[in-house]
Amino acid sequence: MMKGSMATESPSVEFPVPAVEVISTLTDSHARVEYAPMHQQRLAFQIILPKLWVHEKDLGTQQDGIGDLVKIGIFAQNIPRDPAVVQVFCCRMPIEVGLMDWLRWQCEMFQTQILLARQLDLPMGKAFDIGGLYGPVAQQTVVRLTAFADDARIFLISSMVRRGRYPEHRDSVAYANCFFSLTSPTNSTLLEQWLRGMGHTPDFEVAHPASWDFREVLPKVPGKSAVDIFLAKEEVMVSYVRVKASSHEAAPASNEQRLKQATQELSDAKVLMRGQWLEDPDPSVRQIVDLIGCYTAEGRFQESACELRFGLVRRDGLEFAVTAITPPRRASVPIWLRSKRAYEIALTTASAL
Repeated sequence: MMKGSMATESPSVEFPVPAVEVISTLTDSHARVEYAPMHQQRLAFQIILPKLWVHEKDLGTQQDGIGDLVKIGIFAQNIPRDPAVVQVFCCRMPIEVGLMDWLRWQCEMFQTQILLARQLDLPMGKAFDIGGLYGPVAQQTVVRLTAFADDARIFLISSMVRRGRYPEHRDSVAYANCFFSLTSPTNSTLLEQWLRGMGHTPDFEVAHPASWDFREVLPKVPGKSAVDIFLAKEEVMVSYVRVKASSHEAAPASNEQRLKQATQELSDAKVLMRGQWLEDPDPSVRQIVDLIGCYTAEGRFQESACELRFGLVRRDGLEFAVTAITPPRRASVPIWLRSKRAYEIALTTASAL
């Protein structure tokens, strides 16, 4: 089996991850289809499908702006009613977002109930995989969505089968989603260029998306240094991340003290806490290497609700505290996606010079 994070599956609907070696045994039943959508080689891909399936040649007129899902392939079982269907989409996304968060957003917009969500290491590279159900109970459809990034583009493989017929198509869906590949991948998984900025005394560096601004904060306490990373729109700050480095001697002794200090610093910045800090359960945050704590809370800043995140990593002899102040998800999902991703990048990349 290929590597993937642990997750709990519904006992009645399974989403297997086949081993690559299976491909050599499928020559009688399946074929590797090579397809160049609209004769564009930059979008050309390969996908493994049952031999008797057909593909739709007319993909229709579509919007292809930034963030739009563009259908670049439709493949289906050759039957007149309720065929199993695999669709392939491409989305231009030259701004950094978390792929799992983006994929969950797609499920939300299309009212798909998520049964399983995980990260996988597939032949295409690092991918994010969701299995779920769509529609009323009497007419439920099993949905499997697999997404990965390549050079400022998100590719999405979406498979749909009526629930009652899913067991017979389960493996074919797994082959289509897990063995999909680009004909000419760029091997760049970045959606947006990352830049690096530095703080001094103690000296450290941290990465941020190129569309965000960066500034160093003048040191106030010996043994501590800090930088600000922020997203502005029309000279108004939309979202904000502060990265603070502390030497071992200057760092608080416990997470309780760290949270108390973070709360005071937020208060000094006129951010009002609403409730207490809670442990952040988000898998994409909790899997960050060297993490020693991660928390979320609600707050208010300049009369508007905000979401607060506070993460801690200990790395290279320094302790890094990363605080994020962002609009809540309900206010703007696109901004929330960008903000959470900038916070994750800061936590992942902060390191001593």
